[in-house]
Amino acid sequence: MIADFMTFDGGIRPMNRLGMGQFSTSPFGKMTFETATKFIVDAATHGEADSLECPSASVCLGKPAKVGTGTFSLLQNLSVEQPVVM
Repeated sequence: MIADFMTFDGGIRPMNRLGMGQFSTSPFGKMTFETATKFIVDAATHGEADSLECPSASVCLGKPAKVGTGTFSLLQNLSVEQPVVM
């Protein structure tokens, strides 16, 4: 997966702030790389908004990422459940 990400555009993309920062469009996603202050200032001065769809953006704010078991929630209909008698 990493090799595919690094080479999908025909060149070799570095796995550092330069390669990953240009790929992420989310302000918080960009801030998870090495130069957080620069990305904060750029986002604030340009009025950028973040929908927190990027997993690294969610993790940056302490929210569960919407991947794996974080992609759904379970709802239990309690009015249908019968009490268990022992």
